[in-house]
Amino acid sequence: MCYTWVLFRQFVVTGESSLLQHATLQMKKIASDGERSAQERVYMKSLCCSVDSADGYQELTFLQSFLLPIKKWSDKKLRDYHLMPSEESNNVEGIVTAAMVARRLLADECDGTGVVRRSSTAKMAADAKQIEDYIISSINAAYERALGAANAKSVAEHEHPLRILAEDVKIIAERDATIFTPIFSRWNSQSIAISASLLHSLYGRELKPFLDGVSHFSEDVTSVLPAADILEQCLIELVYSVDEEDELNGCYKQGMSPYQIEAICAPMIMRWINNQVGKIIEWVERAIQQEKWDPLSSQLRHGASIVEIYRIIEETLDQFFNFNLPMRFPQLKGLLTGFDNALKLYSQNVVSQLVDKDILIPPAPILTRYKKDTAMNSFTRKKIADTGSIDESRCSHFNDLSTSKLCVRLNSLHYLLIQLSILEDNSRARWVQTRPRRSSIEEDLESISASSKPVDGFSTIFDGTNEAVNGAIMKICDFTGFFYGRWRWASTWCG
Repeated sequence: MCYTWVLFRQFVVTGESSLLQHATLQMKKIASDGERSAQERVYMKSLCCSVDSADGYQELTFLQSFLLPIKKWSDKKLRDYHLMPSEESNNVEGIVTAAMVARRLLADECDGTGVVRRSSTAKMAADAKQIEDYIISSINAAYERALGAANAKSVAEHEHPLRILAEDVKIIAERDATIFTPIFSRWNSQSIAISASLLHSLYGRELKPFLDGVSHFSEDVTSVLPAADILEQCLIELVYSVDEEDELNGCYKQGMSPYQIEAICAPMIMRWINNQVGKIIEWVERAIQQEKWDPLSSQLRHGASIVEIYRIIEETLDQFFNFNLPMRFPQLKGLLTGFDNALKLYSQNVVSQLVDKDILIPPAPILTRYKKDTAMNSFTRKKIADTGSIDESRCSHFNDLSTSKLCVRLNSLHYLLIQLSILEDNSRARWVQTRPRRSSIEEDLESISASSKPVDGFSTIFDGTNEAVNGAIMKICDFTGFFYGRWRWASTWCG
């Protein structure tokens, strides 16, 4: 026993890990020595001392005289174990072992007649409760430090403190799950769940007033909500990583009240989508009006308008995914449907200047005109029909539709189809990477991870655009054929 005290005292002074290991080994030998004779117990009880404490002088047995200091020192370390630097993390297991063994030995000294024997279940429950107390105490202390640091840092960096706090709390949770809770799990299997659920509750208490005031996207909202959502998903994953067969794990899951970030964001995201789609459609109409249908270069034979339209679409899609907020597929589908409507409008406007092929067929000359419903009647005076002529303004209008301009229109539509396929593939890939995590903590952990299977719904979103573009291409081809066949032939009659 004296050897144990010397080893532990030297460890406290020097920080040498090997001394702690030897000290805990010696303490375990004391803990396993429960077969003392009655004479030995009487002798051990006779070795006592008086210690001056806050409550006055306290009578201690020989065992208590060196175990109490070991337990007090270990308790002080473990009640704020987050203060331990990384280089001391290797000593955590030894310190926990020393604290737990000392607690058991001191519990056996609780009466004056002999050793108090408790069942194995009772000892395990007491150990688990002690570990829970350590975790709760240290988490609360670490969180309070992070809260103070976040407030100070927000003033210096002009960032919202809740965003900074979310990032710091995530660091605490990850460090806890990596270094400390795997050790604590030897005595309490719910260590990770205790830590994560407590951090979730503490941060939620700070976040709630902010969420109550959220009504639209702002700089603070787009800064805080993604950080809070990432933190919540991290903490949920930690809780769900614990063995679900343990009944206590279900208590921690049910005790985690979701932040409801998805429900708060959903209407704001839809309003943003509707606003962006409206802007894109306005831009399409303006771009068509300004388009001269001249090729961009000798290599790029399409118009400038379709390039700009896709640039705006890609920027809008980037903004959508960069929100980094919990979303559902109907929201993405709403945005892509807006793109589909804008591209259909573009396709329709490309051919709006063209006319139907029937209008291009010129009237027959007067001498060859014949109507089937008019019978030859020599006794009827025939009215001379107006031969009509092709409208000169229309003639001038069509003369502006040169072969090169019609080809630019066709190339622009072809470019639209190529980029449409790229847009669909890009949207699908990015959606799979950022698949929405579960919206409630009761869902199974497997639903958090992204599925490798294709996402349903993408293949039909742009059907309207494909149909409109193919129809526009056919109309240009028909127009070109009749225009340069029949129209040029008819123009000879005009001249």
